[in-house]
Amino acid sequence: MLLSIAFAINAFAFERIISLAPSVTRAIYQLDLQSKLIAVTMYCPDFAKGKENIGSILAPNIERIAALKPDLVIITKEGNNVSTLNKLRSIGLNVYVTGNVDSFNDICGDFINLGNFLGCPDKAHKIVGDARSKMAALAIKNKNNKSLKIFYQVGAQPIFTAGNKSFVNDIIAHAGAVNIFSDINSRFPQVSREEVIRRDPDAIVLVALGNAGIAEKKTWESFKALRAVKGGNVYLTGDTSFTDPSPQSIAEAANKLAAILSGVAHEK
Repeated sequence: MLLSIAFAINAFAFERIISLAPSVTRAIYQLDLQSKLIAVTMYCPDFAKGKENIGSILAPNIERIAALKPDLVIITKEGNNVSTLNKLRSIGLNVYVTGNVDSFNDICGDFINLGNFLGCPDKAHKIVGDARSKMAALAIKNKNNKSLKIFYQVGAQPIFTAGNKSFVNDIIAHAGAVNIFSDINSRFPQVSREEVIRRDPDAIVLVALGNAGIAEKKTWESFKALRAVKGGNVYLTGDTSFTDPSPQSIAEAANKLAAILSGVAHEK
């Protein structure tokens, strides 16, 4: 089991931090600690492009990480490999591992833990408080609007979606819609195109599919009998607020999804 390591040093002593996940990079910027961030992975948010790149989430360059002499490396429990954690520890590096991100509440708690560890608890609590307020306001606004069914696709060839164990369910619910695969008791299950067609969503939202996104959009639009296609409601987005779970980004994603779906709800 991956656990965060507690160090007998002052958190303010961290001056050379490496992030091994886009969500971690986003959190560091939100906590105004970017001046201490010396390297990031591929696919981190655009605002971190000036930082040194040390490879992908699944295969970071351990030798390069060691050469940069970080005093802290932050990885994720779910996105990074256990082997990466073990390698980093084996060469004597300090490692902090973020926790579960199955829900908006999980994400908020984990963000506060990170803020506490990095010596900026007040900043972390303020960010979480603001995000909770935005989500609560959105939920109130959409409390009577839960009939819109959407398919939220996060992977292609094969097709992956969000089940009821994913923070995506919180995004969809607060945006005033229903996830057509909320009955699946897992995080990101694989589903068939035939099953999506059978459930006939009002809208299809394709999220962060990279080069496959345009092709997937065209494929879905070829199914003319689909309610989402008939209404012109197949959407493609590469917005990283949907994929980098932090309190602030989840609140942003929920509001952006609500804006996307507002026209769909009106058509119904």
